[in-house]
Amino acid sequence: EAAFGLSPLPYKFSNLPDPIRTKTKGLVSLQSLSALYSPVLGEMKKEKRPEPAIWEEARSILSSQGLLQRDKRQVLVASCISYNRAIGCFQELCDAYPSTEEDSANILALLRQRLGDACNETGKMLLAVLRSFLSSPNAGTQGMADVFLDSAQFWFLEGLEAFEASGDPRNVALLRCNLCQCCKLRANASFTSQAVADSTASHAEICLEKAASHLQAAHERLGTRETDSTTWDMVSNELAATFLVLAVRRRQSLLGGGATPVVLESLRLTP
Repeated sequence: EAAFGLSPLPYKFSNLPDPIRTKTKGLVSLQSLSALYSPVLGEMKKEKRPEPAIWEEARSILSSQGLLQRDKRQVLVASCISYNRAIGCFQELCDAYPSTEEDSANILALLRQRLGDACNETGKMLLAVLRSFLSSPNAGTQGMADVFLDSAQFWFLEGLEAFEASGDPRNVALLRCNLCQCCKLRANASFTSQAVADSTASHAEICLEKAASHLQAAHERLGTRETDSTTWDMVSNELAATFLVLAVRRRQSLLGGGATPVVLESLRLTP
């Protein structure tokens, strides 16, 4: 109000648009600070189909965490929701008062960066829960790993959208690296429920290809190494490691996993 000389605002805070609530079909809101969501679950909610029991079990795992972890996660989710609503409110004010366009662009960029940070941290917390779950005796629970990974990926994609809108190539590249980690984790055997039936490539290979594509997109967004040499080198190292793992996977699928030297196996493939 001070910035625009408005008294009072033309609407109440409770009436502001809530993009996260809308996108998640009401599953994530200030009244329900759950970090767990995936587009598949959203479609089920839209079609009024019953929610799989595994989602409630996943919420129970999060609820059993320590108080500080639970509070931190809920504060991050609340931050994501609030920054999203603040951006929507500020855009409406900018449309009503275009004379403030130069200053508003800087404020919008800052809000979007804060939103991207909160979404990224939420995704990272869920990845930490996932890694802990995969090392636990319950790791074989069908579909549980998918719940955590799908949710982490959702928040990383939200963060990526925010950083893209703010014009922040470094953080866009870092979000791509986190999405790459999601793809690599999905190649794990614990995610067989998401396996793709494809006669030309294994589930793991498809996941690794997607991981590499995120890293290539990160390079494209940075443009050149001079933009941010540290981030560029990190992406390059991760891309090289991803291609190496993918190459080993393909070698095993094409030539078999035996101990015969690659050269001899290759000769067998020659007509």
